[in-house]
Amino acid sequence: MRSPADHFASFTLSESSIFICAGMLLLPFSAMSSSLLCIEFSGRTGRCCPMPKRRGASSRGVETGGSVRGEPVERVRSTASARQRKRSQHVEQHVEQEIEIPPTQEAGYEGGPRDTTLLRSYESHGRGTLKVVTHGRRLKRPEDDYIRDIIDDSGLGPLIEGTHSMVNKSLVSAFMERWHRETSNFHLPVGEMTITLDDVSTLLHLSVTGRLFSLPTLSREDSKQLLASALKVSHAEATTETEITRGAYVRLSWLRDVYKSNIESQNLNVAARAYLLHLVGCTIFADKSATAVRVTYLELFRDFRMVDKISWGATALAYLYEQLKDASFHNTRQLAGYTILLQAWILEHFPHIMHIERSLDYVEGMPLCRRLRPHRLVGDVVSVRQYISGSYSS
Repeated sequence: MRSPADHFASFTLSESSIFICAGMLLLPFSAMSSSLLCIEFSGRTGRCCPMPKRRGASSRGVETGGSVRGEPVERVRSTASARQRKRSQHVEQHVEQEIEIPPTQEAGYEGGPRDTTLLRSYESHGRGTLKVVTHGRRLKRPEDDYIRDIIDDSGLGPLIEGTHSMVNKSLVSAFMERWHRETSNFHLPVGEMTITLDDVSTLLHLSVTGRLFSLPTLSREDSKQLLASALKVSHAEATTETEITRGAYVRLSWLRDVYKSNIESQNLNVAARAYLLHLVGCTIFADKSATAVRVTYLELFRDFRMVDKISWGATALAYLYEQLKDASFHNTRQLAGYTILLQAWILEHFPHIMHIERSLDYVEGMPLCRRLRPHRLVGDVVSVRQYISGSYSS
């Protein structure tokens, strides 16, 4: 007689020989046997086992389409509770899988947030203090009355009055770590905050209404022609300057020299253009070189009557957003743009974040950013992080 294993290897499934019980196949492995062959499937494999006989059942026959040895046929069927136990075992063995849950970082970041799930790029910073571009000490009001009137009529006068002599790098760096470039706002324990046009208008007194502009990227040759026509410099001087800057840029120190020479020669309109280009290069359009400004901005000052029509507040904020986005990458070590606006916003909304001095020369009517200024020697980036995460946490 063939063994059950031999029969299992050679059986042919047919519609009449299969019984389904609790998710298993019950097959008659021998026409002369008194029990059923149970094939329990696990994934892609199966194992054979004889089904136990129910008490009182016939031990001499199994249903094969008729009786065996003339005895009545009784079909072996498990109870409902047995079927339920089989289902539970099947689920436990083959469906349920262990899921590894990463442990929660309780400590968080040093001097930073404890919840590490939101600020996903925070842990990548670790860069300490950023290098911050500022030119506050280089800005002075022009002495000539004619040029002073041009500056006041242009709407850019508050950039001179509202400047700070320095920017606290630790203060700015700690907030930069919480800037999300996808949403253009700071993620803080109190919620999401950002610099708005209302902040720009209040802190800087710059116009947030008016026209916007788009300037072309000039080639080196085009920049030479613009310098020659707007600042009345020779082609040789323009060539020398663009060769020094290696592009369509001019140095801020060179603009100061052009301004002084035209003041002496009483070319006041040319001197005013040089001063305005120097002014926006030190404030709104400050770049990472900290020494140069793009020549293309000179196009904005060809006609003095059109300068005050520009929305300088929106321009300053849009340019600062671009610089904040660039500095939010962990491999960036420098922040450009109008950083005085960023510092003034922090001091205005977080007046107790560190030791702050009130400006003695502030008078009513000046831009509010002139009212407060941080102390140079107080506070490092870790202490500012701790203040942001601790004092204002709920």
